[in-house]
Amino acid sequence: MTLSTINPLTQQTPTPEPIIMMNSLDELVPVKDAVAFFQRVAKVQPASRLTLLPGNRYAQAYEDDVLD
Repeated sequence: MTLSTINPLTQQTPTPEPIIMMNSLDELVPVKDAVAFFQRVAKVQPASRLTLLPGNRYAQAYEDDVLD
């Protein structure tokens, strides 16, 4: 298995379900990569949502800030 075979940008299905992405402005995943992934998903699923938040928390640590 190579890195390119597990790259989420190359593993999208033609009609993915909407996603909610939460990414901090200072975390392991660079903002430019999160935005690039989101832009690709949004082309096929416009109901998806990206929220960029200050700080360096990760994933579930943002649930209370973003989800109702």
